[in-house]
Amino acid sequence: MSAPEPRRRPSGKRRWEWRAFLAIWLATVVAGCVLLPTAFALDDRVDDAFAAAPPWVRTVGGGIGAHGDWGWHMGAGLVLLGIAFLLRSRKLQRVFFCALLASCLGGLIAAVSKSLAGRTRPGVHEPPAGFYGPRHEGDWTFRRVRFGSFPSAHAATSVGFVAVLVLAGGRLAVAGAILAPVVPIARMMSRSHHLSDVWAGSLVGVVAAAFLWYVAYPRLRALTRRSKRRREERRAPASPVSLPTRT
Repeated sequence: MSAPEPRRRPSGKRRWEWRAFLAIWLATVVAGCVLLPTAFALDDRVDDAFAAAPPWVRTVGGGIGAHGDWGWHMGAGLVLLGIAFLLRSRKLQRVFFCALLASCLGGLIAAVSKSLAGRTRPGVHEPPAGFYGPRHEGDWTFRRVRFGSFPSAHAATSVGFVAVLVLAGGRLAVAGAILAPVVPIARMMSRSHHLSDVWAGSLVGVVAAAFLWYVAYPRLRALTRRSKRRREERRAPASPVSLPTRT
């Protein structure tokens, strides 16, 4: 029976990854505490501005928002991941794999959160605007579209995807920074969400992307390499034992 492997201390790179994630998480918390109340205060003004906008604004926003849902991000991510495998680029494989997972994680967290919040969407007059929690008038609020406003799952899904591109750096970061505000703004243009909804959803997406990029993926990669190394050691033929010869 082989002795158990000694527990290794986290390397400098792992400590750096944890610190980077904690720094982004702390910045997100500060942004939420400082800017989210401001977004709530500006909700009515922004809603009125988009309500008074020409009809084509809502049409364009609705079209972009419809293509910014979870399914479209999954399709685009799988295509990009396939291209990365064809190019045999490990960096691109990591980028798009983490982008897919961050999009799923951010959207899931936002979907669960808005089911518990039960906030009415812009333009809903009955019931009056506000937060109604998971149940209202004897029914679950997640069953009715009018209560699924805060936070925006579309924003969390989209920003979670493109935030990974920003964390990857280089040209991908430029593309991610350009694409990041597209879906959140489109959701306000179509009057599907308030300003505070898309801001909160964006923060959820950023945290999900940072967690996947700095914490989850490196550990998954290390676990995969360790398992592969153990399988190779088991398959390796045992060295022959030399027997003493008689003279």
